[in-house]
Amino acid sequence: MSFKRKIIPLLILFFSIDISIVKAQNDFSYTDQIALKIPDSLISSTDGIAYYVSKNFSSETDQARAVFIILAKNISYDVHNFLHFDINLTIQNNNDSSLKFKKGICADYVYLYSDITNKLGIETHNISGYTMLKSRINHVPHAWCASKIGAKWYFVDPTWGAGYVENGQFYPKVNNDFFMVLPSQFIRTHMPFDPLWQSLNYPITREEFRKGKFKVNNKNKEYFNYSDTLEVYKRQSYVDQLKSECYRIQNSGIDNYLTYDILYHLKLKIENNFVDQFNLAFEHYKNATFRMNEFIEYSNDYFMPFTSEAEIRKTLSDIDQSIQEAYVVLNEIRDPPPSVIYHMNDLRKSLKLIANKLDENVSNLTTYLEISKKYRNSASTESEN
Repeated sequence: MSFKRKIIPLLILFFSIDISIVKAQNDFSYTDQIALKIPDSLISSTDGIAYYVSKNFSSETDQARAVFIILAKNISYDVHNFLHFDINLTIQNNNDSSLKFKKGICADYVYLYSDITNKLGIETHNISGYTMLKSRINHVPHAWCASKIGAKWYFVDPTWGAGYVENGQFYPKVNNDFFMVLPSQFIRTHMPFDPLWQSLNYPITREEFRKGKFKVNNKNKEYFNYSDTLEVYKRQSYVDQLKSECYRIQNSGIDNYLTYDILYHLKLKIENNFVDQFNLAFEHYKNATFRMNEFIEYSNDYFMPFTSEAEIRKTLSDIDQSIQEAYVVLNEIRDPPPSVIYHMNDLRKSLKLIANKLDENVSNLTTYLEISKKYRNSASTESEN
């Protein structure tokens, strides 16, 4: 009854050559110097990097900077493999591979930066969208991070901050223009698919971004309380987050294939999550069925070899627990698509049948134990001898 998840095709993530953003930069030379003394033994894992940074820096700004510079100096952009990102890898596996080979694409830079900063207690989110350079839209998706450093939200692009690609070759060069950038500046080159992650009360439209002519904080527009929306978003379930993201993207307009593509992928994620939940419920059902069949075979053999009444009743209790766990998972599936509803209804029918079978066996067991008490006492003595 279980069925397969749909495979989500890969979104290509890439980064462009150079950019210039007017931004007052703090002097991080001392922070960088200490950060780059990290021992090789610690740079092989995000836990190790987080440990070193936490021991050497106390402020969130210095910690975030240390992570930024460690990645910029130790991870090279993987030009040859940017088309081969395996979407089925877990984030941890991506991080392990990137740190081991000291290479990665923008998704890997983002996973590393967000994993480490979150371990340090700096709230960081991974953002996807597209970019513009020299009045031209870059027609491949890109990824970056939003970090709450202190009381403010800043954007960090650890990929563009590490260097640039020219003529198919990566050139490492730290670019501080992409560390702790204010939303009002970052929007000039980075357009997130979800307008929430513009972090602006007056979001820029996709058309305005494409034309490259817009006024940030244009109060003639409808006000958008992004901070309240973000707090609601963080309290939502995974599926509700995906649904609200889809709604915001659709509501902001679909004017290019990149936006259409990400919307398609988000909807697949929602459907696949329903499939995953259903399959989990089905696993509980299969476990209950397997244990029930074992119990029936055991009862047909007059409960031999001998086991105590407590052990027998525990077997039935475990079967009931698996049934109840299946129901719990099913009840947590909200607003599933028709294809999942069909299978859910079938599974509920099957769970009802096995629950009835369980009740029947519990009743039969009670009767059997009463009738065979003398025999079982004798069998118990023999088994002890």
